[in-house]
Amino acid sequence: MSAGESDPAALPARRAACALDGVLAHIQAHLGRPLPLAGLAALAGLSVWRFATVFRQRVGVSPHRYIRVQRVRRAQALLRAGMPAATVASEVGFYDQSHFARCFKRYCSMTPGQYQAGCRGAQRAHPWPPPAAAPFTNERSFTAMSLKDFKVLTFDVVGTLIDFERGMLDYLHRAAPGAALGDEDFLAAYREARASPDSGWFPDDLVRVWHAVAAQHGLPDTAGIAGGFRDAAAGWPAFPDSVAALQRLGRRYQLVAMTNTQRWALAHFERTLGQPFADTIGCDEALCEKPDPQFFAFTRGRLSTRGFTVADNLHVAQSQHHDIGVAHRLGLATCWIERRHGQPGFGGTLAVGEITRPDYHFHTLAQLADAVDAEA
Repeated sequence: MSAGESDPAALPARRAACALDGVLAHIQAHLGRPLPLAGLAALAGLSVWRFATVFRQRVGVSPHRYIRVQRVRRAQALLRAGMPAATVASEVGFYDQSHFARCFKRYCSMTPGQYQAGCRGAQRAHPWPPPAAAPFTNERSFTAMSLKDFKVLTFDVVGTLIDFERGMLDYLHRAAPGAALGDEDFLAAYREARASPDSGWFPDDLVRVWHAVAAQHGLPDTAGIAGGFRDAAAGWPAFPDSVAALQRLGRRYQLVAMTNTQRWALAHFERTLGQPFADTIGCDEALCEKPDPQFFAFTRGRLSTRGFTVADNLHVAQSQHHDIGVAHRLGLATCWIERRHGQPGFGGTLAVGEITRPDYHFHTLAQLADAVDAEA
């Protein structure tokens, strides 16, 4: 192979993608073994420097960080399955138990033992998945608690507290002021693009989403415009009632954010909301996205280290797809903030075939705060 052929700048995009796909598959299949950078680069047919550059461009993180994250994710699965932590360490490629514990706590903010204990507690209280002989029902098997009996409120953020639809539409109007694409049509196109199997962490994935929507609907499309769509997330507005309602709720409950959002964007959202949270969990910590039950198991383990049980927790969210349905199935009490009440369709949120009936249902967060005050 000539130097020109081995230079990824000269490789067709499809060949470069195939080379990295092979490397990613190799990593997944050999997490328990050493994975030196030089070996991965050779597997891709690239120099070490070029491989690291192309990998970061494609995946969004360095090879070293990607491997550590994948090892921690594999460790989470083995711990949930009941494997002893000492065995997990060697199974997923850590040097020793202390190395495993340090890395796990860095990414998960808890020790492997705490994570495993939290998962066991959640499974004992509410087994998942349910037995095949017990078909899913949208009815509660227990009487909903009074609002004053809960101790911690977990919140979805984007769509529940932060008006991401307004933020995206504002950017659309700035970037493509003459676009023939209507607001609801843009949200539907966004929703379709985000549902793609090759979607990435949010909101970095908005770069790919803009390219996809622009190609389909004739919007202006440059690297700068697509990058601006992602970067604009830092300035997305809160819903008009979010800040005041969170302040009111924070006087009675511990408030915890659990959101499919990367840490860099979550930091901006926290400032927009007035820093109301006692703890925040994003996809960088959970290493997955809702509606994956792993996200809820991770949060359950984290809450358990602070003395909270499943019965103490009310989950508050707008999305039926990402939050209310799965939280209900996992046995959590749920509060649906139906932000799109009176509007057609699901907007920018993935649709569901059946609406899960929550334990509490309000159209705004202020209404939840009013209900809490009424019970005081």
